[in-house]
Amino acid sequence: MDEFVSRTCIKTQRELLEALVAVEREYSNYSNIELKLFLRDDLFHQLSFDGIGYDKVISKKIDLKWSPENIREF
Repeated sequence: MDEFVSRTCIKTQRELLEALVAVEREYSNYSNIELKLFLRDDLFHQLSFDGIGYDKVISKKIDLKWSPENIREF
């Protein structure tokens, strides 16, 4: 992921991330398939919600945070 962030221009990153969210929305039509997307905050904030609608995405968003101690336990 870090290589994607450091070596890809912002516009390309945004297009790829928005395509990923669009695929998740397409698969939501299938009751037997449930996709979960995990994005870092910096990547999530790059998304444009013009075509999707921010309210549709934010209602599914969950923030996962770990303390340094939690990370050491992994």
